[in-house]
Formats: sequence, structure tokens, C-alpha cells
Amino acid sequence: MLHKKDITVGCFKVRQLMNEAELCSKQSGAHSYKIRTTERPDIPNKLAWDFKPVQPNQVWTVNITYIWVGKWVYLIVVTDLYARVMECRIKRMLHWSSMHWIWFGDYTANRRVSCSI
Repeated sequence: MLHKKDITVGCFKVRQLMNEAELCSKQSGAHSYKIRTTERPDIPNKLAWDFKPVQPNQVWTVNITYIWVGKWVYLIVVTDLYARVMECRIKRMLHWSSMHWIWFGDYTANRRVSCSI
């Protein structure tokens, strides 16, 4: 509202006005990531930064992300690093018993990208 009226205010003034109006922000604070200087010895680095396998079905990656699509859902993407083929699923709830397709799926190098709900 203030911007539309060409009124410039800083963050301290906004905080003061919000406190006076008993308003609070829903925005979460900044997240700080811990920088690691050494690798974890309990988790072996089997790839050793070599992300170019020489044949299909050697190296697969899994990415699980929480996204908003009108409601919060999990987007699960499995990728074969050799063929760059993917399998993805969207789930409302994440439970390991419903994730058997990751470990027991029939993944082949000629498979196209597919996504199902």
C-alpha cells in the first residue's frame, strides 16, 4: 500500500508499524547451512565425484522435494545418470512402504520420462 502511494520506508519502520497494528510476518527467517570441511566417514563416497557411468543401471539418483501445486505434495524423481532417463511420482504423503517402486521398479535405458500421480 505504501509503495502505491510512493512512500518509501525501511524495514525498521515497517516493523514498528506492524507492531503497532499487532501484525506478525508469516515469512520464515533465513536458513544458514553448515559448511562441511571434511566428508563424513560413516557415509562412504562410492561415486568419488564421477557422475559419468559407462553403462546403464550403474548409478541412480533420487530427489525428494516438497512442492506447492494448490496443495503440498512430494515430488519424487529417480534418474539413471548414464541414460538420463527419469521416473517421477507425486505423492500427498510420503511413506517408505509406498516407495517400493524406487527399489524394485523395472528401469531400463530406453524408458522415456514419465510422471504419475
